[in-house]
Amino acid sequence: MPQSGAIEMPAHSVQAAGGLTNRVPEDAVCSNAECQKPAGRWSLDQGGCVFAGGRPCSAECLEEMLRSTLAREHGLSTAAALAVGTRVRIGEILVGQGVITEAQLERALRSQRLTGAGRLGTWLRQQTQLPEEDFAAALSIQWQCPVFRVGAFAPERMAPFLPKPLVEAFGALPLRISRAPEQLTVCFEDRLDSELLRACERMHGIRVEGGLLASNEFWYGSGELLKAPFPPLRAVSASSLDEMVLAMTQTMVRDAVLNANLVYVHGYYWLRLWLPGKDNSEPLLRDILCTLRLSNEGGAEGQLADEMR
Repeated sequence: MPQSGAIEMPAHSVQAAGGLTNRVPEDAVCSNAECQKPAGRWSLDQGGCVFAGGRPCSAECLEEMLRSTLAREHGLSTAAALAVGTRVRIGEILVGQGVITEAQLERALRSQRLTGAGRLGTWLRQQTQLPEEDFAAALSIQWQCPVFRVGAFAPERMAPFLPKPLVEAFGALPLRISRAPEQLTVCFEDRLDSELLRACERMHGIRVEGGLLASNEFWYGSGELLKAPFPPLRAVSASSLDEMVLAMTQTMVRDAVLNANLVYVHGYYWLRLWLPGKDNSEPLLRDILCTLRLSNEGGAEGQLADEMR
């Protein structure tokens, strides 16, 4: 896996033995569903790019593909959020396992209510010396997922899989990447974030497995990850979806992007760009995280596109 800002292309990208290629079949058509023109009429040398595994034939068709992708992403994000369902309470699991007593659970819940702060697991560990491993095991039953160990964690290798702001905002830790079959493992401290997991799956084009880490291991791994170099990132806000889509299109055309992908997760529009490396080296990554402003006051699309550079 390339490091320091470079990463392998996702599984759905156009690749060749020597890296990226701008060759497409002569009879290939534009990936915009409303267009049937030849895709090759807008070559990579002229500013064209691969987007989400497809080739647009013009900047206008790229813009339409972005709009279609956003509509689909909003639907997928909503579906992932609704799929969580009802889960057994963690306190009931711990009492049922005989790890704590009903009285200990009530005491921890009372402390949580009185202070209005802190997670139940934190109160239980403070008041009962509950081992972190036992609490993580109960969480694995609640969320029906495995508990992992940090092990031989390689933070520089894992940092490119998720932008730093999303790591910090949602407590996600890309832990490892396995081969044959290729699979990314993303861990959390006390719950699974299905929306983020599925967004990672769509971004990278590989299977993504969610899991848990005991608190001490999670915070150790997170600390190491946050010290690693992440791909360059721009955080920008737009006043409307139309403004954002147009700015994304202008940025991709202007910067001679080789490949790009876009996912929506928890109010963030994560656009990943693959840019030409120096001397035919591995393509370089750049991430753009867009959000929508509540106010309609903002700059013109051209200014927003400049902010994305």
